[in-house]
Amino acid sequence: MPTVNEKKINELIKEFNKKNFLLVEDETDKLLKNDKKSLILLTLNASACSNLNKYQKAEKVFVIGLNNYPKSEDLNNNYVNFLINRNNFKKAIEIGEKALNAGVTNSNILNGIGLAYSNLNKIDNAIGCFKKSLILDSSNINASYNLANCFRNKKKYVEAEKYYNDTLDINPNFAQALNGYGLLFYEQNKINDAEKLFLKAVESDPILKEAYNNLGNLMLTKKDYLSAIKFFNQALAIDENFYLAYYNRGNVFRKLHEFQAAINDYNKTLEFNESLQEVYLNLGICFLELHDHKNALAVYNKGLSLGENAEIISNIGIVYKNLGDSKLARKFFGIN
Repeated sequence: MPTVNEKKINELIKEFNKKNFLLVEDETDKLLKNDKKSLILLTLNASACSNLNKYQKAEKVFVIGLNNYPKSEDLNNNYVNFLINRNNFKKAIEIGEKALNAGVTNSNILNGIGLAYSNLNKIDNAIGCFKKSLILDSSNINASYNLANCFRNKKKYVEAEKYYNDTLDINPNFAQALNGYGLLFYEQNKINDAEKLFLKAVESDPILKEAYNNLGNLMLTKKDYLSAIKFFNQALAIDENFYLAYYNRGNVFRKLHEFQAAINDYNKTLEFNESLQEVYLNLGICFLELHDHKNALAVYNKGLSLGENAEIISNIGIVYKNLGDSKLARKFFGIN
């Protein structure tokens, strides 16, 4: 028969799985007062705090837990994932590799280290980790999916296709994998195959905003502009802060010569991310089309502040040509 504490812990695990994180935090706080070194209580408490965005408390509890249980697979894995979600990729690698060096052999920890390397654009390191993860557990769906994405990013499409298929063999309705597989075909201009996979992705997960965004881009490629707008609208209905959908919808409006609507979407994009140089380029084009040379120059200069861009420089020349300043126009056109 389980003890009262064991029954309580089982109840808390059920509540955690139901995402009742505040209840789990409160109850584990109370229990930890009498059992400060309980591995399961520390793990539940840290994970609940993380899900409640109580990051400082979560990290403190993770550290306490690992000081007591440096070889705990669950604590190490959860802490690595916590650090990845906080974009602290270098520390995630440090913690994960420390666990491995201590003798912990865990497929999920290796997957986490690989994900951290991937976010640091160290793709070869990431691939190595994901492969090691799959050696330990060939059914680790996240490692297989992440490995497929790495190969797609390196444009090694044969290898990518193998791991997307492996992933979907484990779970045919894994929406993110269907979406990634669709991108693989889209990047190879296999539009019909890509469309089928994107549609299957949103069927599997109706709130997968990335798949709606990809369907919008695909429809833009097919010059089906109204369908493109519909899909971008669906992505934004899921997440009104999804700036890529604003940018892409702006591109559709620009194609339709609805320049003010495009300007609105490009400006919305810049509210969330001011470092996308192509947004300034396209925004300037819209102002040029509306003969608003003052604003065109302003956004082009902001775009150039991010780095050299031959198209922006040439368009500045067009602005000065339209304004009748042939000397400055020739300068930006590169004519002596």
